[in-house]
Amino acid sequence: MAEERQGRFKADGKWWYRSGEKLLVFEDGEWVRAPEGAAPAVPAPVEEARSDAAPGIRFGPLIGAGAVGLSAVLAWISGIDSASSFEVPLSFLFSGDQAVESGFDLGWVLIALAVVGIALCFRPDASLARRVCGGVAILISVLFTIQAARALSAFGAEASAVFDVLGVGVFLMLGGGLVLAIDR
Repeated sequence: MAEERQGRFKADGKWWYRSGEKLLVFEDGEWVRAPEGAAPAVPAPVEEARSDAAPGIRFGPLIGAGAVGLSAVLAWISGIDSASSFEVPLSFLFSGDQAVESGFDLGWVLIALAVVGIALCFRPDASLARRVCGGVAILISVLFTIQAARALSAFGAEASAVFDVLGVGVFLMLGGGLVLAIDR
């Protein structure tokens, strides 16, 4: 049996008040005891829609996913010899080896991540998946930064010098990933 509604509520065009077993109805300007068996037909309370399940496009994550896609074509390494993510092998994130010429370029992974992130912006129930995309984007930019610092230290440079050679693409990727990960 459904639990009866407590407190003041409106049903059947009248105001009602229930406190435990006591049921009152507001008639002719005053609260009176409701006749025995005159329980109002009260529909079950409707749960409010969650804000992350509301229909529509998620513009915050859409901007974040766009930033991830844009970061793919911008410089990831700046300086005399600038390079975009399409000139960095994916294996660099895990081994730090720049000499690997074969394999998948990092840029294609970023484009795929951006496309998935953009598509998820049109799905109101995909909040978790968008956050995972954002987390992957953050992870990629952090791994790239760590491997770049390791590569520089192999040449005798200080690890802090990595921020002198990181291009705008890395920072845009990090920012886009953060927006994808934190925005509902």
